[in-house]
Amino acid sequence: MDLALMAKMTPQPTSSAIRPFARCAPTWSLLTISIGAIAMLTAVTGADAAHAQSKPVRARPPKLDESRFEAIFFDDVKSQLQGDLPSERAERNSQPTMSNDPGGEPVAGQNDDPMGWKTLISAASLEDLIKETKLRLDREITTPAAFNGGGFKVARREFSLLALLFAIIENYPGDVRWKSDAAAARERLARAAANTKVGSIQTYQEAKQRLLDLDDLVRGSSLNATTDSEIDWSNLIDRVPIMQLLEWAYQQELSKQVASESEFEANQDAIRRYAELIAVLGKTMLFEEMPDATDEDYQQFTQEMIQQALQVRLAVETDNPDLARRAAGAIGQSCSTCHENFR
Repeated sequence: MDLALMAKMTPQPTSSAIRPFARCAPTWSLLTISIGAIAMLTAVTGADAAHAQSKPVRARPPKLDESRFEAIFFDDVKSQLQGDLPSERAERNSQPTMSNDPGGEPVAGQNDDPMGWKTLISAASLEDLIKETKLRLDREITTPAAFNGGGFKVARREFSLLALLFAIIENYPGDVRWKSDAAAARERLARAAANTKVGSIQTYQEAKQRLLDLDDLVRGSSLNATTDSEIDWSNLIDRVPIMQLLEWAYQQELSKQVASESEFEANQDAIRRYAELIAVLGKTMLFEEMPDATDEDYQQFTQEMIQQALQVRLAVETDNPDLARRAAGAIGQSCSTCHENFR
């Protein structure tokens, strides 16, 4: 059959048949909206009711009579204090200070610290300096050929520093690490420093043994040795290693660590450590019988270096990078002026 003919024969719905459904659509829409609104109102009402039921019941604050406390608390606490309030200046003045004599001897009354070391360097800095010196020696004392080829010069400088640090620990007030082994360590390291003025198989072997001693100490072992020898501060460390150590501590470490505020913030522990080392080396330079220790100009330059090193430490304690840069610059100036006159 022809498709066109079939289409004509198919009955089509009339507009009158569709019209009743169209009239019902608005009614169903209104009914759906009404049911949704009722459901939302019920949910909100239920939530408010639940919240109202969960709210805790609190007691009213008590009403106190202030006159009941007049005999217990003071109206003005400061009015009851006796004497002046302590100040930062007074606290600094109460700490031990160094005199200006050539030996840098402390003032009277410092029975617990007769050498004045605690005013210059902390126990933490002593320990850290010994540990890092041991690491530098690990890189230098490797083979006899490397040692004889120039390593002995570095070893002499480092052993001299270690002998000085252990001598300080030996006389340091209070508890500080390695104090029971300090005398024996000082004696052995001072002898190694004196012998490493030249490179040889014998001095290499001695340096290697002293390095093993340091390794034992750092790991917590004891040297199991005693000594009755007294410290000869003037001969404990020579002037040449002192100057080498000063140059290294200032130029390679301190001056770089205070060059910017970011470097200052990142290296405060190291800044304090090297500033205290410079102060200790300065005091050592003024020991009796050290070269030029009795010269007034030399004393002045050295004392200025010590004071500026302590200013760097103060800068760390007060978080003041500007003070650290100024004081470090003054250290460099003191060193340069001294070298112009005494080198």
